Amino acid sequence: MARMGFVINWIETIMKCLTSVSYSIVVNGYIGEKFQPTRGLCQGDPLSSFLFLICEEGLSCLMRLAAREALLKGVKANRNGPQWKHLMTIFKCGKENHLENFQLWFIWSSRNKLIHEKKSETGTELSQKAQRYMAELEGLTERMSTLNTDRSHSQREANTRVTIQFNAAFDKRDFKSALSLVVWAQSGELLETKTVLNTNVPSPFAAKAYVGLQALKLGISMDLLPITIMGDSHTVIKKCQSMKPDKSVIEVIISDIQSKKICFQEISFQFINRTKNVYAHKIAAESLKKGEETHLKRVISNLYHSNSEGRWRRNPN
Repeated sequence: MARMGFVINWIETIMKCLTSVSYSIVVNGYIGEKFQPTRGLCQGDPLSSFLFLICEEGLSCLMRLAAREALLKGVKANRNGPQWKHLMTIFKCGKENHLENFQLWFIWSSRNKLIHEKKSETGTELSQKAQRYMAELEGLTERMSTLNTDRSHSQREANTRVTIQFNAAFDKRDFKSALSLVVWAQSGELLETKTVLNTNVPSPFAAKAYVGLQALKLGISMDLLPITIMGDSHTVIKKCQSMKPDKSVIEVIISDIQSKKICFQEISFQFINRTKNVYAHKIAAESLKKGEETHLKRVISNLYHSNSEGRWRRNPN
């Protein structure tokens, strides 16, 4: 450390840390006697990694000096490749150095195979391995770039306003309900439909409130930012629009809806006539009749005519 230019006070402080540290071993829950190490720091000591870098730099300088004086010969991955004197600091920045770094790792791996498994590999084989590995990584990077592009495109689509229409079918005999959610893009394309079955539902009023909550949860799961939620219950829509504490029998559901509004960049609740919400009504009634839940994305329904691309030009009415 003195050769590397560290001041004496700093060196003395580091040496105090090294000589004053003590360890004890826990055996069957009992702590043994303390002892001082004589061969360096214990693995995992917070100071160990920093001292390793200092020692590594000093040793690297000595090895470079020995190589300059022709006292140390390097190794090659192939006949025309560069020579490497040691494998301490092999990671370099820049794409042009990736192949060199991979070859170094394969050389080290080949050395271990030779010692432990008695298997040897030629320089050509090592070079080909490094090139194949680099090609795989480049392909992975390209795929990740494509995924990021697709994700950005999806986020741009999500940033356009989306409408979720909801409805509920109620069985007053068994106190069951089927909730339906229909997601429309701003262009009029049907993006998603979902039905949810519930039991022990006290009233149709509670069923309509709960499906409003499910609409918010679906919007959150789809990462929608600007969103319009539409239902055919005046009372439920007004309660969802308000931020005042609700005092009715559905106050718990309304409170949950109000708390989830902050998840959206922009949100609005609007009333829709039942005649314009017939699709949500029909799939809710069908789900309650069959006793089945569904969750379909970009669906094509035989209830309405679609164009040749499988997309509605406008909302069904």
